[in-house]
Amino acid sequence: MNRGALPNGIATMWLYVTETRSDAERMLRDVLAPMLNRPVDELRDLALPIGSADQCAERISDYQDAGAERIFVWPLADELDQLERFRNDVVPLVPVD
Repeated sequence: MNRGALPNGIATMWLYVTETRSDAERMLRDVLAPMLNRPVDELRDLALPIGSADQCAERISDYQDAGAERIFVWPLADELDQLERFRNDVVPLVPVD
């Protein structure tokens, strides 16, 4: 098999699409930080798709530019609503190669 024949992906990409900055901060502070037992400041530096649709699309695009071919998202709350928001509001903003 030649090198690079298998697609790559990011298996755990926490996600929360919201146009409200306080909701994004709440997800980081009250949900993700305790779940991972990590300081919220460290999580902010990870550039996760948590925030507005534009912010999420930009962060997904950055991973795409770095070579990620697949991203498996994990909504932090309201799973069905978040997956629909991701599909409807974020995916159209991510450029297709």
